[in-house]
Amino acid sequence: MTMQKYKSIIIIFFLCAAFSGWAEFRTWTLGDGSTMEAEFERREINTVFLRASEGTLYKVAFEQLILDDKMYLLDLKPDDYSRSNPAARLMVIRNIFGSGFIDVNGVEHGAEELDYKILGVYFSKKKSKACEEFTPKIKPFIEALGEQAKHVKIIYVGVDENKDDFTEAFKATESDWLAIPFESPMRKKIADRFKVILSPSLLFVSSAGSVIQEEGHLAIADETGAGATEFKKWLKISFADEDESSEAEEE
Repeated sequence: MTMQKYKSIIIIFFLCAAFSGWAEFRTWTLGDGSTMEAEFERREINTVFLRASEGTLYKVAFEQLILDDKMYLLDLKPDDYSRSNPAARLMVIRNIFGSGFIDVNGVEHGAEELDYKILGVYFSKKKSKACEEFTPKIKPFIEALGEQAKHVKIIYVGVDENKDDFTEAFKATESDWLAIPFESPMRKKIADRFKVILSPSLLFVSSAGSVIQEEGHLAIADETGAGATEFKKWLKISFADEDESSEAEEE
């Protein structure tokens, strides 16, 4: 056997060893309740490839998995989920916030409008004095971000118990915000994901779902303007870093 063949065997051995150390067998659950023991191998847009212990490779639609398994995959952060991949970013947004949104006029919007945005997820309701007093403070806060305001989008999550209250409260914002429709189960899922139990609550997250500011409502309530100043600085640094990263990848 030649030296070149020995080198090939060694390289293959190390690659397999590295992959085995990373892989993790776990129980995967589909929406119909069926389960399988397998390790995650790769993902191609909406298809997840899982390999069972005996070597069988299964192809599963991402949407067929339960929420916990979807979150597990997103936390792995493989290259396919990179911010440089628009399709992957959009998929993450849909998994966390859903695919359908409405504006104050009831016009439907898609998740693609949230791409490359910092999302202000605002939990509010009509029958709340605190929400009534806090809501008008959000727009001035965003405007104070100046040029960076274009990178921010408010997602309204109404926690009202009936649709009329939800619609009235959202329309009263007179904003360009987008809302999770009242009928959407994503309202509760979003609240559960970010562990929100009180309103008003406003948290800022990246389009990848990472929490930037957990208590955005407190930053806005700061009448000294310090909250807006610090948030503006963070935005400037954050997007500058992402732009540089994208340019480096393109080169």
